[in-house]
Amino acid sequence: MKNFLDLLDIEITSALNVKILFRATENIDYYVKINEYAITSQNFQCTLDLLTPIVFIFNIRDINEGEYIEIIEFSINGIELFPIYQHLSSNGSNFIAQTGSWSFKIDRPFYQWYHQISGQGWLLTPGK
Repeated sequence: MKNFLDLLDIEITSALNVKILFRATENIDYYVKINEYAITSQNFQCTLDLLTPIVFIFNIRDINEGEYIEIIEFSINGIELFPIYQHLSSNGSNFIAQTGSWSFKIDRPFYQWYHQISGQGWLLTPGK
């Protein structure tokens, strides 16, 4: 018989599969990265360590009036973070239309953050 610690309501894997999809108008000078990965295409996927904090950054160096970057999808292990949690980004939106830095940060392991932010409570740590 399984006890409550064996019955997880999330599927924990040894890695985080990250998917990012964004749209940028032409002639914007920018760079994008998530942790140590430089994002070079508007449809990007990578794998991150399960316990690492996550920092997703856009740095806009030059943008003209009427140009923009829109983050269409940001998901981790199939859990959509945008648009649901876009209010937690540095400008509160998935739309960037000015020079400077935009960021979305998860300051602890993803599943601990997700359980708290989605109102599912705290994750228990067996043996503590």
